[in-house]
Amino acid sequence: MSSAQAATDEISPPDEEGLLRFSLLYPSRDGWETVLWGGLVFLFFWLLVPLFIAAGYFLRLTRAAGRGDATPPSFDDWKELLVDGVKLVVVLLPAAIIYALAVGLIAEVSDPLALLMAIAGFYVYPSIYMNYAVTGEWRTAYSPLTLSEQLPTVTYLYGFLLYVLIINGVGVIVAMVLLGVSLFTIVGWIIIWPVIYFYWYGIDAALWGRVYNRLETT
Repeated sequence: MSSAQAATDEISPPDEEGLLRFSLLYPSRDGWETVLWGGLVFLFFWLLVPLFIAAGYFLRLTRAAGRGDATPPSFDDWKELLVDGVKLVVVLLPAAIIYALAVGLIAEVSDPLALLMAIAGFYVYPSIYMNYAVTGEWRTAYSPLTLSEQLPTVTYLYGFLLYVLIINGVGVIVAMVLLGVSLFTIVGWIIIWPVIYFYWYGIDAALWGRVYNRLETT
């Protein structure tokens, strides 16, 4: 085996790597430089444009994981990241609006039914996101055939449970503790909290890319 091949094997995520472990490690698999750049972007979130840049990066992160890339993308073209982020919002916004209107209208008739609708929509939404993120096609993102094939699978259900219970359940507790400790320092205010938030969203993005990859390869 050549040294180049050995190096590739070292950074490539093994096939047997679980969804959770992959998601936790993938955003920093090629080092922390990209994560620090992401933290810098999040530091200026109040300018709004950085949020679109971050959204574009997370889309690319999901795409890289979905295609099986060994390492995540880098911040190599901020203008293109901004464009990707705007496109992502434009594609997902109709689903969010319809979802909110449907839940609101049903709530006028029955609160329990509205709750079921809310849960169902929350379950479907990540599938729309990951399909668009990986393929770049809005028709694929909203394809009834694609959604009907993905949503009933054990892989998708497992990914969704990790997303809700672990990454955004236990994860929020861990993140809040880290944030609370970091904010006692100037460095925490300037560097640590935006890095924590960026990495946290990166874990979500990596998870759904990996779920897509598993669905396509199994």
